[in-house]
Amino acid sequence: MSAKQTAVRYASFETLRATGIDNALPWLRGANELAELKRLSAESRQQTWKWGRILSRQLLRDHGVVRESSSEQLEILSINAFGQNDRPAVYVDGVLQAVSLSISHSDRGILVALSAATRVGVDLVDLEQEPFGSLWVWMTNSERAWMNRNDLRQQATVWAVKEAVYKALNEGES
Repeated sequence: MSAKQTAVRYASFETLRATGIDNALPWLRGANELAELKRLSAESRQQTWKWGRILSRQLLRDHGVVRESSSEQLEILSINAFGQNDRPAVYVDGVLQAVSLSISHSDRGILVALSAATRVGVDLVDLEQEPFGSLWVWMTNSERAWMNRNDLRQQATVWAVKEAVYKALNEGES
């Protein structure tokens, strides 16, 4: 991956289901990734986690972070040493890679972004979910006032941008 390159990939759950890649996960060999997967109790969340890792691996291979036919062990970990959720970190044979990875999912699909040049953050929002009432706590007073005056698409855009910036800049804060 060139130092100036940022790559993004999206796939709908419908497309992912059609590929059948969710039934065989020979690439999931790392003990740390398996431990992260086992922490997720809901089957639907386990599935979105797997698909996020699959899309991320495709992006990492396509941009030369890991070789296609390599025996290298690739792990994407998003739980830190304190057991807290953290931004995804990419390890090849146990060595942290100098790339930034962000993974997001909605009820419809998965979005991943990768960069060697800058920290990236992505977020997906389904307009049908209308999650904004529960998210007011994360908004400033001026953001709340602005959101009350605007339509759902604009609200979703504000939330997605805010979440993406948080993901890009997050240093482990909850």
